Amino acid sequence: MKDEVKKLKINGYHSNPINPYQHYSQSTKKVEKTKQPSQVKSDQVNISDEAKKLQGIKRLETERITKVNTIKEKIENGTYSINTDEVAKKMLSYWKSK
Repeated sequence: MKDEVKKLKINGYHSNPINPYQHYSQSTKKVEKTKQPSQVKSDQVNISDEAKKLQGIKRLETERITKVNTIKEKIENGTYSINTDEVAKKMLSYWKSK
């Protein structure tokens, strides 16, 4: 048996650089050129009423954080005072309504 050497020939290697994004981009540009302006679709977003309410909650959260931080500073400084009469009135009105 003789040792046979087979030569493989690869055609087209590096002759056509591969860039799938560029290919996709070029093909979509061709399609857009052929479409009429009325055929081109646009994106649309609809925000529900509940989502709009939740956006308002973010504003309330920032107000709450500011208020809590102010109270924390007063407590640390020893300047925070509680109006016990007002607390008692609110507690009574809460329990009477139940």
